[in-house]
Amino acid sequence: MGFRDFRLFNLALLGKQAWRLITNPTSLWTRIMKARYFPEGEFMNATLGYNPSYTWRNILEARPVLEKGLRGRIGDGMDTYIWKHAWILNSHTGRVISPCGPGNEGMRVGELLSPNGIDWDEEKLNFFFLPFERERIKNIQISPNRPSDIWFWGLEKDGVYTVRSAYRRDCGVAKWVWDGLGVDGPMDGCASDVKEWVEACWKDIGETECVKMMVGCWATWEHRNRVIFDNITVEPNFIVTRAKDVIHEGVGECDGEVKDRGRAAGSRVRGEQGEGWRKPRDGYVKLNVDASVKEGEGTTTGVVCRDAGGEVLWGMSIGREQQWEVHIAEACAVLDDLEEAARRGIQFLEVESDCLQVIEAIKGKQTERSMFSLLIEDILACSSQFKSVYWLHVSRSNSCVAHALAHCTPRVLGRILWDDGLPLSTNAAVRFDRLSN
Repeated sequence: MGFRDFRLFNLALLGKQAWRLITNPTSLWTRIMKARYFPEGEFMNATLGYNPSYTWRNILEARPVLEKGLRGRIGDGMDTYIWKHAWILNSHTGRVISPCGPGNEGMRVGELLSPNGIDWDEEKLNFFFLPFERERIKNIQISPNRPSDIWFWGLEKDGVYTVRSAYRRDCGVAKWVWDGLGVDGPMDGCASDVKEWVEACWKDIGETECVKMMVGCWATWEHRNRVIFDNITVEPNFIVTRAKDVIHEGVGECDGEVKDRGRAAGSRVRGEQGEGWRKPRDGYVKLNVDASVKEGEGTTTGVVCRDAGGEVLWGMSIGREQQWEVHIAEACAVLDDLEEAARRGIQFLEVESDCLQVIEAIKGKQTERSMFSLLIEDILACSSQFKSVYWLHVSRSNSCVAHALAHCTPRVLGRILWDDGLPLSTNAAVRFDRLSN
């Protein structure tokens, strides 16, 4: 069956019951367990108690499994304690390691927000946290809708606990990476050196799988270097995401999706829905969005709005210090363009993005628990103020101008709006789109 450690697997199964105690507080079983074993507190702080049942003993034994991946998703921040709960992203434990000053033990995350409730208070972050931890906190996107804080499972993209992810987490980083990339792992057998091993793998499992394997090795080694030299530890799923991003960009290019990354933004590439930008339906405007994330520099989102005649109405670029994952950056770009469109009184629009994960999440309207899902909820809430919105996934060739705004304009923190013509860096893309219509 593929299980190498039955004890770890059983603990992962029991962790599922512990997860239900946390995420289903209104269920009959949870109410019974709470009344019996932790009537005045929460499950994560509950004790064994007097004369506990066999079931309760086993669930408590599995609690450390849950602690390894459990994270707080920040909404209004009033249910999450700064130094008691795990809520820091891209951290091995999720807990704050900056020293807690006297009398600050009961501080909540909500107290770190600015008066408007949707931004972090820079002065407080500088006062309470170490530099590297400040950056991690600022990477947490705050929802303007101020929902309540909830728990999510940091080892899955949707934020929901799975037995598989809990088991793999205890089996080590390398196994997680291999499984996450969908490869069986290094080929069994002997090889005298790395070159011989790679050649054997290439012959045995094929080119595509071998590329995944090599990128997995690189991503794992990069993580190892960051732990040793920068003292930065991330969850294994972030390593898998990093490797998949590289595979998507690199392998896609080799397969003809984008032949040359150095090409001008307007050069021809193969598109999912034809080559080049397509006009929106009559009476609608089209918003194309894209995002760029560069390590050490931050995130830039690009948005361009055009009418049914193909004329550019306005463009926008927003630079931020945060270094999000690509799909989160793309979701922020969509939210940026919706807010600007609402400010300008637009009612009928088509929104195009080359990030399939974002478009599928918006169309699916799935209820999940991750930070990404909170962004999707904000997008859906914002889109409700329009009379009609169409969501479209397109290839990069159908969104060259937005791509140029996100990748080719000078990286400047803050918002830049263009109402009277886009920057020169987009001229090639704009000309290409006009020729394609």
